[in-house]
Amino acid sequence: VLSQGLNSEPIQLGPNHVVVIRVKGHIPSEPKPLSAVRADIVSTLKQQQAAKLAARTAAEIVAALKAGQTPAAVARKYAASLEPAKFVQRQDAKLPAPLLTAVFSATHPVAPDAPVIASVALDDGAQAVYLLSEVKPGSADGMAKAQAEAARRDLGRMNAQLEFASYLANLRQQAKIEINRNNMQQQ
Repeated sequence: VLSQGLNSEPIQLGPNHVVVIRVKGHIPSEPKPLSAVRADIVSTLKQQQAAKLAARTAAEIVAALKAGQTPAAVARKYAASLEPAKFVQRQDAKLPAPLLTAVFSATHPVAPDAPVIASVALDDGAQAVYLLSEVKPGSADGMAKAQAEAARRDLGRMNAQLEFASYLANLRQQAKIEINRNNMQQQ
């Protein structure tokens, strides 16, 4: 179709819709001149270096906190912002999604004086260091009856989906599956 200028084979879009393609014109791809992409390359390299430096600094901060230094002292030393301790919920829109995911995936601290300390890369290349000192289990207290019932149904549905996915994974692991590619192409 591209090199010889011929029509394509019919491509079925739906039960009653077919399309045929013919190339009217073609401009081959070519590399852009360095002068046109120099700024983009420099920006990308700076972002990569900044992300590496942020990761290295976050690792140093984590090490300092694990060594027993206070969060305030470490924040001053590295000119980092320090957020006061607070409880967060999974749906907290004020915190970046990667941070919430990391915090809620972290192991629970064994004691309040032995917090879990770690860092996580954010979407913009920055790093966040967090101290997880306490975990409160969720509670239906204070929820409206309908809201609590909806939460129970959602949890039951999620549990059923996880059980079914686990069952399927186990079946696939135990079964010998042979895929006939020829039959797949005929459809």
